[in-house]
Amino acid sequence: MSFVDSIDAKIGGLFGTGSALLGILTAVYALESTLVKQAQTRYLLGAAILYGVVAFASIATLMKRKWGTGPEVRALEALAEGGYTDEQIRWTAASTYLDDMERNEFWYTFKTWGLRVAVTSLFLETVLVALGLWSLVPR
Repeated sequence: MSFVDSIDAKIGGLFGTGSALLGILTAVYALESTLVKQAQTRYLLGAAILYGVVAFASIATLMKRKWGTGPEVRALEALAEGGYTDEQIRWTAASTYLDDMERNEFWYTFKTWGLRVAVTSLFLETVLVALGLWSLVPR
């Protein structure tokens, strides 16, 4: 589960960074509105679309899900008190853990793909924001 927590932390940072980049570009364009032409508008539109992808991937990745976390200790204690052997209790614990890992695999893969999409989109958004800001420099 620590892997899931680290993905969530990274996604949160990417989402915030994407928001800040778009806000910076928009603010600079608002302050330098006389220099904003069709090319700058295209950079802004492209960055906004890529931010939408970052936001969508981030929100989809951060949605609350129920994760399997292995056997409940109290349930294993109840089995021990119910006369089960140590071997049966170990088997129950191992099979519950394995079932939970298999059940979590889809959502873990979903989260890693969401992270990849967000990172790629944020990189492209950053490029468009840099080009948009660079296009305002008088030559």
